[in-house]
Amino acid sequence: MSRRPNAEEAAHLQYETEHTDPGRGKSVVPYMLILIAAAFVLLAIAFFMQERTNQAAAGLNQSANSLRTIDQLVEDNRALREETAQLREELEESQKVNQTLAQELAQVRQELAQAVAAGDAAPSPAP
Repeated sequence: MSRRPNAEEAAHLQYETEHTDPGRGKSVVPYMLILIAAAFVLLAIAFFMQERTNQAAAGLNQSANSLRTIDQLVEDNRALREETAQLREELEESQKVNQTLAQELAQVRQELAQAVAAGDAAPSPAP
């Protein structure tokens, strides 16, 4: 037993539906504004988090570069220490050679002085 509305009731229902419920259509606007505002806030939060992450990554890159620089400086320092030790050894060898040559020179001078003294004591050849 379905009851069908007559034409008059149908017209009245349509009128009520179209004209008496305008408040419902307007109530969607605040919800939409709230959703848009929430989306904007979430986007702003995401942006600031991304910026913070980028700054942290830049800091890590700088730290990594600093560590590489420190490692390179340590390696350079080690190489320079080895070179210094090698140069010191060469200097010691050069000083020993210099001492030996100085002793030989002193000996040659002494022999020369003795030869000159012996030559003065020897009679000069007759002309």
